[in-house]
This record gives sequence, structure tokens and C-alpha cells, in this order.
Amino acid sequence: MCVFYPRKNIQRDAVRIAQREELNVILEEFEDIEPDNVTLLIRHSSDNYIVFIDGDSEVDYETTDAYDKAHLSREVRLSTIYNRIEDLEHRPAVQYLSAKNQKALVRLLGNALAAELDMAQSEADKTIQMAEQFLKQRTIETSRRWLLLSAFGAAAISLALWHWLVPKDFLFFGCLGAFFSILCKTGKLDYDCEAGMFLNILEVISRFFAAMISAYLAGKLFEADLLFTALREIKTVSVLPLIYFAAGFSERLIPSIVTTLGGKEKYEA
Repeated sequence: MCVFYPRKNIQRDAVRIAQREELNVILEEFEDIEPDNVTLLIRHSSDNYIVFIDGDSEVDYETTDAYDKAHLSREVRLSTIYNRIEDLEHRPAVQYLSAKNQKALVRLLGNALAAELDMAQSEADKTIQMAEQFLKQRTIETSRRWLLLSAFGAAAISLALWHWLVPKDFLFFGCLGAFFSILCKTGKLDYDCEAGMFLNILEVISRFFAAMISAYLAGKLFEADLLFTALREIKTVSVLPLIYFAAGFSERLIPSIVTTLGGKEKYEA
């Protein structure tokens, strides 16, 4: 029985074997590094240094004794750069990135360290700044995804509750206002996924609860002629749904009204 392997697989295996053999040759001058601990070689300078990604998917490096003796004055600078790299690698937000984005971030950090070892200080600083910006953008994307998914989920649950369990208009229109408020503010809010998915989702849920309470209070204040009294002249349509929506959309509407009413009562007393 003959087994035929695709030519592409054979070529790929041959390339991997050649790369592994080349790596073994490179590591002959770095005895402390195990070949199995090198998952990706970033850069190698013969008789100077090697920068690689280790088995923990973190940036690591090794320098020769000759390199260390020749660059004693740059030891503090190199330590500072490596500390910045480690700080970025262990940011809480990194764990929420996709495997592809994590790999891209580590590659940027590895290139920054290699540039520093090559005495290209400005290039090293520039690459670290790129890595910081990359992580910030990916953090924003992650938080925004959580926010929108949570908003759609909360809106769907609110609609179901209104339709089957609690047929109260303030619940539906208040939540609808909160939903549109979140959509309108997307891109303008300060996103931070380092707090974790749970707290980001909890924030959205709290906004919906605040919207329902605000809508309910707005309706009661309107019925008591304490809010939007001019709208009572409109007899053709019911303005309550609009009030509920506005209260849900503006999270600070009701608290400010309550504060104002409290201030008036205190002043009159």
C-alpha cells in the first residue's frame, strides 16, 4: 500500500527541518538556551546576541560575554527597555486579545529589543510606542465588542420581558432609550477591557436599570405636573412613550431633576 503526501506538506516539513538545523547551529554559542524553548527566532547577531520568543510566548534574549564587555555603559538603558517590554507583555488586557493579535504584539516587542541591542535607540523607542498603540487599539476593539454585544443582549431581554411578563411602557421605551444612548456614544467613551468582561457587561446592565428607573420616575413626575408640563397641551398623541425614551436616553436627566426639586423645597422651607 502506497501513501502519497501532498507536495506542499513535504516542502513545508523540509523547510521546518532546515530551520531547526540552522537554529541548532546558532544556539551553539548560547549554551544556556534550549532549542525546544525557542518558538520563534526574532533576530540573531553572530558573536553578539539572540532575540527570540520562548515557550511561554514571551520575548527573551541572550548576549555573549564579548557583547556585555563592549557595552557595559548601556546596561541600564537595556534593562529599562526590557522592563518596558515585560510590562506590556503582562498587561491584563493582553489575555483578552486573540492569538493572532498576541503574536503580533510579541513580535513588535521582540523587534524593539533587537533594535536596542543593535544600538538603534530611536528605533527601539519608536517600536515600543507602536506596540503600546497597538495594544491600546486592540483593547478598545475588545471593550467595544463587549459593550455592543451586551447592549443588544440587554435590549432583547428587555423586549421579551415587556412583551411576555411586564407589559409596562416605561420598561420598553426606557430600555430603548438606553440602547440608543449606548449606540450613539460608541466611539466616544473611554474603553478599558483590563477590568474584565464581567465588569464591562455589568456596566451595560446597570445603565439599562438606571434607564428603567429614570423612565418610571419621569412618567410619575409628568403625571404630577412637575416635568414637561408644556407637553400636557398635546392631546392628539400620548407623549409618555417619548418621555420614557428621553429619560432612558439621558442617564442624568432624573437625578438632576430630583436634585433640583430637593433644592427648591429646601429653599422654600
